[in-house]
Amino acid sequence: MRNSWIERRLGGPAQQGAAQGQAATEEDFMEIVQELAALEAGGKLPEDFDLQSACADPAFASLMLELPAAAAVRVYLAERRADRAEQEARDSVAARMQQRGSLPRMSRAGGLVSAEPDYMSMSGAEFRKLEQQLKQASRNGRTVRI
Repeated sequence: MRNSWIERRLGGPAQQGAAQGQAATEEDFMEIVQELAALEAGGKLPEDFDLQSACADPAFASLMLELPAAAAVRVYLAERRADRAEQEARDSVAARMQQRGSLPRMSRAGGLVSAEPDYMSMSGAEFRKLEQQLKQASRNGRTVRI
């Protein structure tokens, strides 16, 4: 098992430790490999956990050096889920701000300025209806400004 993909992904027994910068010993490395293999063989890895991509991530290798394998897997998954949730929240806020950008804005403390029609965002039916209204107003002799 010395040439397994886990060993290649974790960087071998000379992999540097997490925050302390200590080199992992060969015994530590083999213990990590055995713990991961036991979790995988026992079916104890979560279904949404991708062992290959996790082993390619230095953050997971650091967790494996600091925590037991089962705890490291749970912490790693929790961190990834939190990262995804944070990104989704950012995207949601950005979309909401963009949506609010099309609302009328305050010109002074007293009230709202009416928004001018946004011809680019109108649907075809809305544009045709506006066009008919403008033609009707023109026929009735009113001055039409766009």
